[in-house]
Amino acid sequence: MSRAGLLLTVGDPFILNLWLEYYEKIWCKEVNKIYVVLDNREDSNIPNINSYLNDLFRKYPNIEVAESGGMGIGNAITKSFQICKEDNYVLLNDDCIIFRPYALDYHFSQIEKNKFDAVGSPLRNYTPVEVDKELQTIFSYSELENEFLQRYGYAFWQNLFFGKTSDALKTDLDMDVKTFKQGEFLPQLKTSFATDTGVDVFVSFSWQLRRMGLRFDYIKQGHTTPQDVYRYIIMEEIFSGNYSWVHIGNMSTLTVYLRQGWENRQASQSETEEYQRKFAWWEIMMERYPNIEKDIPSYVKVQKEVLSKIKSNLSLKQQEVDKLKFVYRRLLGI
Repeated sequence: MSRAGLLLTVGDPFILNLWLEYYEKIWCKEVNKIYVVLDNREDSNIPNINSYLNDLFRKYPNIEVAESGGMGIGNAITKSFQICKEDNYVLLNDDCIIFRPYALDYHFSQIEKNKFDAVGSPLRNYTPVEVDKELQTIFSYSELENEFLQRYGYAFWQNLFFGKTSDALKTDLDMDVKTFKQGEFLPQLKTSFATDTGVDVFVSFSWQLRRMGLRFDYIKQGHTTPQDVYRYIIMEEIFSGNYSWVHIGNMSTLTVYLRQGWENRQASQSETEEYQRKFAWWEIMMERYPNIEKDIPSYVKVQKEVLSKIKSNLSLKQQEVDKLKFVYRRLLGI
């Protein structure tokens, strides 16, 4: 059976160079095709680098690039399914780095051997209690399974989600944020809710797959956190040796700042620690790919200016950034 990777990206050149490095040297033979959906819209604050990105992907014959028109991640996901021709797929974010071989192969094989229909990480949508009760009814899970899903969520992350293309095409392919009105009949779910409820990106799609009665296997995302130096010391989570990937998380926020600018403001301690984590990754990538500045100097100039403002305004501690850089480099083997 054929396999596709559906890559969602806002087009950050540093993240994509890191992603492509590990794709090429670790797992490129585990999929037949990569479809890249660029969710990068025109903005006067950012130099256009589409030609650079197209040249970057053109080096890989099994990668096909499309643009979503900059209408947000929901539409980007929809676009990826519309162009996918393979039997099975895995949705991937550009800030998910797969650093060990055969991880994708294993989860694809679980579907190909008919052990499961889909594989993903549960995501809590925080719906009203009345909606949760209705979901329990229409999905008809066991008491134990419902207890698990009430804790972790009936929806899925849109990263590292494996499934059959034929099942995806049975849904309405509407991946966007949406609001369901009280009493509104939802044909894809064959039910209505007793109260208004809003759902995030990919939630409605997740629920539609569950309504089909599919069999799911569950995995962890492998997120990084500001506490990763401590987690490295005690060999916990992504540093336990049991993970094949790391989901860096929220790295695309830099692109948002490039578009919108960065305002002076005070930050909480938790926010400062979160940006120290992000800076660790930004610095690792900028140090690892110095040629990007030569290729697209105007873009990197703007990026460095924004990073400098963030670092100054939040009073980030370089010593803490350096500690995180050390443990992340050890994780990726660089």
